[in-house]
Amino acid sequence: MKLFLSTIIATSLVAVGCNKQEQASNEQSFKQEENSIKKSAKAAKDDIEDQARARKEQVEAQAKAAEAQVAAQKAKLKAESAKASSQVEANSQRIQDAGNAGAKIDNQTGSDQSNSSTADQSLTEKVRTALKGESADANSESLKNITVTVANGVVTLKGTVKSDTDKTQFEQKAKSVSGVSQVDNQLKVKAE
Repeated sequence: MKLFLSTIIATSLVAVGCNKQEQASNEQSFKQEENSIKKSAKAAKDDIEDQARARKEQVEAQAKAAEAQVAAQKAKLKAESAKASSQVEANSQRIQDAGNAGAKIDNQTGSDQSNSSTADQSLTEKVRTALKGESADANSESLKNITVTVANGVVTLKGTVKSDTDKTQFEQKAKSVSGVSQVDNQLKVKAE
């Protein structure tokens, strides 16, 4: 029995020793597997962080590009606005200058017309006086039927006279007046 017991004890010790070796081997295997899992998890975590960092940099670059486009568009619009404003000011100045020039021309024309009008009236009186002449003969009767108008030194004679001689005489007398540039003789000879 002692032997039996010794054998059982020895067998138990060998079995326990084997279990311990197996257990130690299993523990070592578990530790290696744990380390491997930890390494894989760390590598996966590092990959995820790298991807997140790259994505963040990409988004930031896109945001900067968009900001640059917005700034360029703003600058373009500002330049176009300044150009349009400059054109409006230039056109406004041209319109104002044209208005001033028109007013100046109107003033000059008005002065010229009034000067011309006064000169024409004076010349009309001189021509009437010349047509009357120094004598009160038959011409004075014809003179009642004659209208004298003057425009810028051009004398127009209208009406009726008794003869071609009277028509020619009135034209010559009108031409002889100083300041007359031309005579438009529209006198008609009245048939008797």
